[in-house]
Amino acid sequence: MKILELPYIRFGRNKDGVTDFYTIQEQSPSLPPNIVAFFRDRITKSVQWESSEETAKYSDCFLIWCTNDSNFLFAKLADGGSDSLKRNHSMQMDAVYLTDEQLPDNTYKKAEFFASLCFPSVWENWDKNRILQPVDENEQNVTELSEKIFVSFLEKASSVNSLFLASHPYFTPCGVDQIVHSFYNDKNLPKQKSNPIETKTDNYSVSLSEESLPSVFFPVKYVLLTIIVLLILGLAGISWTAWCWFDHARKLQKEYNLLQENYENTKSSLIAESERLKKETKELHNELINEKKITEKRLQIKNSEIEKKDSEIKKLENDKNNLNLQLQTARQNADESLKIENESLKTKNDQLNNKINLIREHIETIHGELLPEK
Repeated sequence: MKILELPYIRFGRNKDGVTDFYTIQEQSPSLPPNIVAFFRDRITKSVQWESSEETAKYSDCFLIWCTNDSNFLFAKLADGGSDSLKRNHSMQMDAVYLTDEQLPDNTYKKAEFFASLCFPSVWENWDKNRILQPVDENEQNVTELSEKIFVSFLEKASSVNSLFLASHPYFTPCGVDQIVHSFYNDKNLPKQKSNPIETKTDNYSVSLSEESLPSVFFPVKYVLLTIIVLLILGLAGISWTAWCWFDHARKLQKEYNLLQENYENTKSSLIAESERLKKETKELHNELINEKKITEKRLQIKNSEIEKKDSEIKKLENDKNNLNLQLQTARQNADESLKIENESLKTKNDQLNNKINLIREHIETIHGELLPEK
């Protein structure tokens, strides 16, 4: 089976527990920015689901849109279920980007290719692997659908840029050029319940489910009864239509009131949050200003202390240099004094030695005179 991996983009409700809003949920990095903008501004706003209690979940629909560069966006529109406000039938849109390289040159073959993507089995592995598995283009359902796409869309390419393939009637189009209803088959549309309507006239019971009237009725009575039944059916149809419109208007009013209430609550919460953020911002600004002043004051004190320390260091260095100079001078003076003193002591020592030698000679002379030799 052929498998396609194409640039894609997803759109749906983003439910974060606080707010509930539509946004682009995911996209391929290779998708051109102008295609993203075209998808966001045009395609996501082209179809809206209508609220209905007739069916639990809508069938998938498909949208084919020719972009300005003659390429195509092919989108699957699915029922995303209930939102955070318990409103059913939210929109989930998955689109793939198709260029000329990925499409056949032949217009009818191109219609067959589009038709091969319009079946649930094609999208079975989409949520998990982001891949498509097109249906065989030779199948009868694909051939029938491709003829509708060719006639409604591609054959009128010069004047038709978009085609919506609807599988149910609960939608509101906005700017879609062509719409093909019930493109699968009629079983996808909700079945209308019909009950026999009975009326009584002149004790005779007439039912719509009857195939024929009793032969005892005369032709005039038969015509009168037929007219009465038709009038009753018309009144019933008008009443049913009016009730449907009234019920639809009531649901729309209820949804509008709910949206208005949600809007007011969201607006109030956003205003309160904005005021709180403004207050916090102002407080933070004041704290930053005070912190800045304190920091500047501390820096000034530190700078003063540093300057004072630098001055003291310079003074100490000057004192050190002076002491070194004085010490050097003192050493030189001391060395000179010691040298002179040593020379003086040496002179005195020599003189003393001379005197001692002289005294010694006198003593020896006296000793020789007093003690003559025997």
